[in-house]
Amino acid sequence: MKAQIRSLGENGTEKLLGEIHDRMVRSSNIMIYDVEESKSVILSEKISNDKEIVSNFLRTVDVNDSNILKVVRVRRIGIKPRPIKAVLSSPQVVNDAAKTTS
Repeated sequence: MKAQIRSLGENGTEKLLGEIHDRMVRSSNIMIYDVEESKSVILSEKISNDKEIVSNFLRTVDVNDSNILKVVRVRRIGIKPRPIKAVLSSPQVVNDAAKTTS
């Protein structure tokens, strides 16, 4: 492994470390698809509605909703509902939720 990293060179090593960092950050995320978006025109109500959807999901898999750090819709508005990305407190919380759903 060390030989492989050395052969990458300085630029390649930076890219590899960046990729590892990105994966670590994303490991605390869950994505929820095909959930209708709130019809409200008030942004705070839309966010509150999405957070409630994530909270309800987490309760069904026995995960405390206090582990939710951030909830956002990703992509642009289109024909299909945009996915919900929830940032949770740790990768372990994501793993606990995944184990319960499978």
